[in-house]
Amino acid sequence: MVLARALLWMLCCLLAQAVVAQPATLSARPLADALQNGDLLLEQGDEKLAQARAAVEALLLNKPTEHELKRFHARLAALARHRDSRLGRLFFALLRAAPDVHNVGASVERASVTADFALALGSGASVHVGWTRRGEAWLVSELTLSITGNAGALAAAASPYFAQGAPMPEVLNAGELDYLLGRDMEDRGRLPSERTEFDFDAALRARFAIEDGAPAALLESLADGLAAARTPARKTAALAACVEVKGGQAQTFEQAGQRADWKRVESALAALRAGARASGAPVFRGSGVSVRRQTATGETQWSVRRLAAGRLVLSRGEIDLGEKSGK
Repeated sequence: MVLARALLWMLCCLLAQAVVAQPATLSARPLADALQNGDLLLEQGDEKLAQARAAVEALLLNKPTEHELKRFHARLAALARHRDSRLGRLFFALLRAAPDVHNVGASVERASVTADFALALGSGASVHVGWTRRGEAWLVSELTLSITGNAGALAAAASPYFAQGAPMPEVLNAGELDYLLGRDMEDRGRLPSERTEFDFDAALRARFAIEDGAPAALLESLADGLAAARTPARKTAALAACVEVKGGQAQTFEQAGQRADWKRVESALAALRAGARASGAPVFRGSGVSVRRQTATGETQWSVRRLAAGRLVLSRGEIDLGEKSGK
């Protein structure tokens, strides 16, 4: 009986260790759901309000202090109150567009994802979400959403989403937001009855669309291409199909492929396939996503980008075509 109990205890320990060792998936969507919760607008003292606030705080590494609570709760209420404005819809569409981070290993202490989306008129939108491990839990430790480029001045007044201060109705529903999402600029000079129809929500979906599984599929395609190639020239061609190589660099890239240490290239690729990765990649051209992870021994990052032609590629620096030793 004693032996049976000991074996059962050992089995339970092994199963517990296996569960702990399972790779984690990190997602910004629980935070987006918590911030959009309409219960954040209930009257003080309502139990549902307390639960809604607690749901947000539970996801955060840095909890507000007692002196910060009043301002923190006011910000939460503002985020929820204006969630249906054009600016609010843009903010939450951007936050929800942050791909999950898959395959986060047990040795990882911090991980983050950054997605950059091309907007019209020389502008862009970026979302960065970082998590820190605390025991068995992963808590949001970094959160930055921004509008960049020519629209940066508009974002500077875009409270409560992209700026501090009191929300302004003229910014929350600014017509300029349409043009950032691709509305015909000629509409600005037309009478309301003559303007083309514009579906704001459909434009948001198109700009922030994510192709699920695209980064992993790109790595698998590259691995298959390298495995099938038998010569340096063919291996270089397989790599060039999956890596960003600008026109002026093509010849240099081909020359480097002749001298490359392909075992090291394949080892680097295997490490990417085994490590943390974004669950998807932006569909819109000129957009990209990167994943960073930190362990006790160092930090790694890799990224993919959608070219103007629509092809998804690894950033050039992800694969080092180092020369063979002794040459």
